[in-house]
Amino acid sequence: MRQVRDDGFEVGVHAWDHVKWQDGLDGACAEWTGKQMGQACERFTDIFKEAPHTHGAAGWQMNVHALRLTQALGFDYCSDGRGTHPHLPVWNAELIRCPQLPTTLPTLDELIGTAASPRTMSPRRCSRRPHRLQRIPASPGTCSRSTRNWRECA
Repeated sequence: MRQVRDDGFEVGVHAWDHVKWQDGLDGACAEWTGKQMGQACERFTDIFKEAPHTHGAAGWQMNVHALRLTQALGFDYCSDGRGTHPHLPVWNAELIRCPQLPTTLPTLDELIGTAASPRTMSPRRCSRRPHRLQRIPASPGTCSRSTRNWRECA
């Protein structure tokens, strides 16, 4: 992971436990949410020797406590949801002052076994993906074909 960062790619926090976050966030209290984000940030700091600058929520799931933590933890920006335009989130008239740069492309598990392209995938369609990635057989070259197709369509 450090090599990816050293090669010039951005790295950030995703989740301490992806499944626990996705399954437990809805209705979670501030303490639970803070513990999950805190553990993820601590591990990130252990690995990279610096605090994270960005966050990308597991399953694009956030609650008000997590959104508030994006400010408190000092993230420069986050990518915690699907969408088409950068924005500042508002939760029940509360402005969250950490910019969101929404995800616009489908994930690899959404692409496997589909005829998806940037022209056929929309944020709404992508958000209806399976809850968890099950064993999906992929033929050799799936990843390279998918990335080549995305470059050609972009």
